[in-house]
Amino acid sequence: MNLAISRIRRAAVAQRLAPRLAVGEEAPMPEGIVLDRERMRSIGEALSHLTPTERTALVMAGQGMSGEEIAAHLGKSHGATRSLMFRARGRLRRLLERLDRT
Repeated sequence: MNLAISRIRRAAVAQRLAPRLAVGEEAPMPEGIVLDRERMRSIGEALSHLTPTERTALVMAGQGMSGEEIAAHLGKSHGATRSLMFRARGRLRRLLERLDRT
């Protein structure tokens, strides 16, 4: 009986205080906007240095498509697509690091 009452009390408190937990979105700061744009520009430039197949695979993965869907779209096996994406991510990482240094 005590456990049931305790559970009901906790649920009531949680429901009453839930609106306080909602975090309102703050307006983006100008510095953040500029940094986001620069980062997107760098990513676009780095992606342009990848092969079309690598770029397609990474963009599809970024859009939430599964490995099987990407493999089917590329006409490759799932294992070959995983290897391709692993290498493409590595190349993209190195390209972004190089662009960040300049």
